[in-house]
Amino acid sequence: MTAKTNRDTGDADDVAETAQVAAEEESPAASSTEPSEASEAPEAPEASGTGRRKRRVRVIEVIEDDEELDDVLARIDAEDEPEGEPAPAAKAAPKPAPKLEKAAAKDEPEAPAPARPVLLGLPLPQAVALIVVVAVLASLAVWQWRSASGKASEADERAAVAKIARQYGDVAANYNASNYQQQIAAAEKLMGGDLLDRYKNQTAPGIVNTFKSGQSTASLTSRSVAVFVGDVNDKFATAVVQVDIEGSTPQGATQAPANLIRLALAKIGGRWKVTKQYASGENDQTQAQNQNGSTLPTASPSTSPTKKN
Repeated sequence: MTAKTNRDTGDADDVAETAQVAAEEESPAASSTEPSEASEAPEAPEASGTGRRKRRVRVIEVIEDDEELDDVLARIDAEDEPEGEPAPAAKAAPKPAPKLEKAAAKDEPEAPAPARPVLLGLPLPQAVALIVVVAVLASLAVWQWRSASGKASEADERAAVAKIARQYGDVAANYNASNYQQQIAAAEKLMGGDLLDRYKNQTAPGIVNTFKSGQSTASLTSRSVAVFVGDVNDKFATAVVQVDIEGSTPQGATQAPANLIRLALAKIGGRWKVTKQYASGENDQTQAQNQNGSTLPTASPSTSPTKKN
């Protein structure tokens, strides 16, 4: 068996020792071994100092005996081992358990804080405050709407009362031989309650008797000048209408400007009706004492005729 070994030594002593060992092994086995080839580098001069360079020598030998090969390999392995290997460095002592636990506790992520309750994407207190503000604003808006609606409704009612009062002033004393029937019907549409009953029973028959024959040339004309609306609620209202009245008879003409007629109105069938009327300075008691029982102003001829403009 042939083996080839390589050996690198760092100094001249190792080279000499290796050559001596090879010579001893070749002498007993000269008859059975082939000449060995060795290339040695010239012996390096002895080192004169620690800083001198070391030369490396490669020794090659051929060994055919198994036992000798084993011995050579064993010696080579022994020489390869360092003479004084440093002891392994001592491991650092482990930290005390409590400190490790403390370090582990620091490394662990902190548990997330408990989620705060939210409403409408906001924290609960802010959401509640927002809801309260919205509720207050909504209530205020409803109140304003109702107030505006109430004012609009009241304005509409006052306008309706003023319209009836003005129409009543235009027909209150506006009769002649050609229009008395139409005027009676128009007046009855504007009246209601006790005033309507008294008008039908007392005033209307007297007007018919006056103009029925067609021989009367007397006439009455009334025109509303201004209307003042008083209190108005859901069922009752008051108003004052200023009326200019003119009367014409064969004896002459009379004028009664700026007559004030106080009216009491009530809502009957969803429409405003005049239920009472009072002349200026008149009330229920003095009206009952009226001998004529008339509910409309009457024109009496003046002592001296007045020309119309």
